[in-house]
Amino acid sequence: YISIHIWYGDFSQQCEEFPVDQCFAPLSDIALRVSEVQEEFRTRKGIKAAMMSDERD
Repeated sequence: YISIHIWYGDFSQQCEEFPVDQCFAPLSDIALRVSEVQEEFRTRKGIKAAMMSDERD
């Protein structure tokens, strides 16, 4: 399995000039990219991916 850990809190201090929703990619974009990589791994190598986040939105 491949897993990713997304914790916006680690990098939020770098977004001082921007609202968080404009500084980081939304979870929907990240989920789309994970799905794309997951599909490529699944079709080429039979590898699965999982995404976990503590975000509530």
